[in-house]
Amino acid sequence: MIQIKVFIEPQVKNFKINKTNLEKLIRSVLHHHNYKNAILSFVFSPYEILNKLKIKFFKIDSITDVIAFNLNEKNELLEGEIYISPDIAKENSKKFNNSFEDEIKRLIIHGTLHLIGYLDHNKVEKSKMNSVENKFIKLDTLKVVS
Repeated sequence: MIQIKVFIEPQVKNFKINKTNLEKLIRSVLHHHNYKNAILSFVFSPYEILNKLKIKFFKIDSITDVIAFNLNEKNELLEGEIYISPDIAKENSKKFNNSFEDEIKRLIIHGTLHLIGYLDHNKVEKSKMNSVENKFIKLDTLKVVS
């Protein structure tokens, strides 16, 4: 059974997400990768929170749009938390000439792919990950941002 929880921190103003459509998007990504069981939490936070998490857990002081924490042990149920900054997503949508909707979807998918095991440490890994993200963004017609 796939359980998906969505949290929007109070400091994130004017951001609403369609939880049903977010779940459908994640289920399609997980199904494609043969996952039938997962517990995922999505936390939409200000970028300052993500920055603090990046410093604390990765010892890197940089602004980021998504951080994924894998909470499961090997051979156990896929379980994780994905932190997303709508503020940075909005900036990136302008920077990369994408819609805000697609940028949020990309971050949702990106964080999920990290939990599945995708890496993006070099150009080849980034390209592969980006290709999978694009595939699901193009296939998905669901509106996740309200």
